[in-house]
Amino acid sequence: NIPMLHLSILFTHVFLGFCFCYLFATKKNKDKDPSFIVIDEVVGMMISLCLIPKVFSAYLLAFILFRFFDILKPSIIYRVQNLEYGIGIMMDDVIAGILSLLIVRGFFY
Repeated sequence: NIPMLHLSILFTHVFLGFCFCYLFATKKNKDKDPSFIVIDEVVGMMISLCLIPKVFSAYLLAFILFRFFDILKPSIIYRVQNLEYGIGIMMDDVIAGILSLLIVRGFFY
């Protein structure tokens, strides 16, 4: 059970992340995934940690899986990063976070 405060913080970060990626990445920078934007990584990790058990091994597994998906970008993660208007910057990390969350929950529940 996830508290409403945690959920509102997550949704606020997602909303702000999409706004900032649109404003700063697409208007000011031609790089597809600029290194100065890190809110996408924050949101991805928040998603991967939001519904898992509060034990170190679950957190560690979520972190490792998120980084694996974020770095290697298998299948849909690779394709979605090419979306325009800054959407791809956020979506690849959101999907990596969701996949990590699903795998960790499968191990611990």
